[in-house]
Amino acid sequence: MDQPEVTVTMPAYNRADLITRAIESVQSQTLCSWELVIVDDGSTDETLAVAQKYASSDPRIKVFQNEQNMGIGKTRNHALSRSSGRFITPLDSDDWYDSSRLERLLTAADEHDADILADDLLVIRDGEELPSTTLSELCGEPLLEALVIDMAGLLRRLGFERDGIAVGLTKPLIRRKFLLDHDIQYDTTLQVVEDYWMLADCVAAGARFVMIPEARYYYRLHAAHTTSTANADKDVVSTKRRLEAFLTTDLAFNDPEAAGYARYHIRRMDLLTTYSAFTSSIKAGRLHNAAWQMVRDPRVVREFAARLPLVLDRRRRARNGDLFAFDPLSGGHRSRRVPASTKRVK
Repeated sequence: MDQPEVTVTMPAYNRADLITRAIESVQSQTLCSWELVIVDDGSTDETLAVAQKYASSDPRIKVFQNEQNMGIGKTRNHALSRSSGRFITPLDSDDWYDSSRLERLLTAADEHDADILADDLLVIRDGEELPSTTLSELCGEPLLEALVIDMAGLLRRLGFERDGIAVGLTKPLIRRKFLLDHDIQYDTTLQVVEDYWMLADCVAAGARFVMIPEARYYYRLHAAHTTSTANADKDVVSTKRRLEAFLTTDLAFNDPEAAGYARYHIRRMDLLTTYSAFTSSIKAGRLHNAAWQMVRDPRVVREFAARLPLVLDRRRRARNGDLFAFDPLSGGHRSRRVPASTKRVK
């Protein structure tokens, strides 16, 4: 069999009710030269059986299973190891593609000589059938033209306090040879934001990352995801570790703008760690501990005052039945704190 132009990688865990649409959206692509690599991460429902049914009648679909639940990073790497396409691109098992997506992204990647080519996302909230907005609009940076995103541009768009598009949520086309040549995989020590840091590793290794002003990926936003804060502390710890590691590299030394963004985020994370302890003490009624945190770092008082209107507004929306009241991608947030500096495509 000839090398496929694109390998679609799909990690799957307990998505028997949604994976059918994802698989069929790949089968309906106008681009014929593709393979779909599905890795089931120890599902306890019928996800594996559904995937195997499609694979039995379409040789372009390959299904594998982790012997036990390994988590998203290791499952993505398993899928990468089974891939053979010229490019790879992810598809979450609860999302789906527009029928022209792969063909259009492949054409755009060649046009822009891109190692990484991302499009916008069409965002569909739980309970809705049609997209209500795009990722770029939600993040306050509507895409009007293609952008080249360098390391400084990536770091400016880092996390929920980003300035611009949450690039870690995009589902880009990535040149597989670039990953192999630079031995790049998903960081399995991360429990969150592994997508973002894979992009960062590629850009740090010299990848040309282009984002085009088109949206052909249907991204399902689940209310259950937006109300969870269980990973917040892990996010801060893992992100700070990666930023500190970046600051030790030659790239950081030679790119003062990117290094400045990294130092900015580290300072913010130090403050947010103290702020988290401060608010936890208030909620628990340990006012003496809260007072000690204020003395230790008076900035927590300003942070509390700045965040209070947002917190009250989101609680009001939640009481009124808004399932997405705590969605960090929409509504008021602490974004656009860092000055813009992204190169435009010439």
